[in-house]
Amino acid sequence: MRVLVVDDDAGYADMLRRYLVAHGHDVSLQPDSQHAIADLEQDPPDVAVIDALMPGQDGASLLRELAGHDRAAHIPVVLHSAVPHDLATLRELHPRARFVEKGKLSDLLAALLDA
Repeated sequence: MRVLVVDDDAGYADMLRRYLVAHGHDVSLQPDSQHAIADLEQDPPDVAVIDALMPGQDGASLLRELAGHDRAAHIPVVLHSAVPHDLATLRELHPRARFVEKGKLSDLLAALLDA
C-alpha cells in the first residue's frame, strides 16, 4: 500500500516511515500541505496520514482541500495529532477521514489496513 505521510516534524515523520516500511508499505514523506498536493497529483497514494497541527495550512484545511480535489476525494485520510479530534467534524471536512492519536502506531496501522 502506498502511504503519503504529511508531517512538519521530520524526526517523527521518519520514524513513522520506518515503522510503515517495516510493515510492508511504500511511504512518501512530505513536510507540508503544498508538497503533499504536488506529490498527490504526481502519484496518488492509497491512503494519506496527515498531521493536524502544521504551520501554514493545518491538517483540517488540507482535509477540506483534498475532499474537493479530483484526484484525492476518494483517498482515505487518517488525521493524527496529540490533540483529540471529533470524528463527526472530520467527516464533514472529508468523508473518508479517520482520527488516530499521534504516537499510537498500532492504532495507525490498523486504521491504514481498514481504510
